[in-house]
Amino acid sequence: MKKRIFTIIAIMALGLMTACGSGKSDKKASGTELANPTTYDKPGYSIDVSENWAKTNNENADLAFFYKSSENDSFTESINVITQDLSSYDYTLDTYKDLTVSQYEELSYTIENCDKVTIDGTDCYKITSYTKNDNTKICCTQVFTLMNNTAYLFTFAAEESDYKNLSDEVDAMFETIKFDAKSTESSSEETSVTPDSSDNSDISDSSESSESSENPEDSQNIETSSSDVPTE
Repeated sequence: MKKRIFTIIAIMALGLMTACGSGKSDKKASGTELANPTTYDKPGYSIDVSENWAKTNNENADLAFFYKSSENDSFTESINVITQDLSSYDYTLDTYKDLTVSQYEELSYTIENCDKVTIDGTDCYKITSYTKNDNTKICCTQVFTLMNNTAYLFTFAAEESDYKNLSDEVDAMFETIKFDAKSTESSSEETSVTPDSSDNSDISDSSESSESSENPEDSQNIETSSSDVPTE
């Protein structure tokens, strides 16, 4: 029997971490230009991340980051990247989107927008939503696509006021996503680059490129439950 795919797993774990304090920081990204971005090159995709975000470990995510100025926040702003192996399923991007929407509804998320967008010439869906965690309104942006029997999910979660302040910067980072190019198993370590130079990275030979389209070893069907996600 096939396991159920939970498509909003990227809104869990790190995004639910709370800081010790309960104050608010007046954080705001400066425009949409990324500050000293680092390119994280993984099998199947790459993304540029501003130096305002610190990489952290999350065993359920391919990549995980938190906003550095979160010490006094009641909610830790997070970006997670999840990959899911869909080789046992027969999903199209649209049917996967429908599944995602239904799971948002099951977990008491209110969807504000669900739009098809193009990133790096690839069709994706972008969903913005919110829910309540105790008395805190948590807002989320999730961008996802399907390629080579793998789902790629990029999720940003933050408390409402910080979400509004940081969403432009996060959108700019999501716009740097590249699919299928420049990714090999040996390139999983990050390299600091500027946004312009990231487009001119060396491309591996054809034998290495073919490896980049394979699912990473840690890509797998991942299950979670409503306890992993903030509910009302």
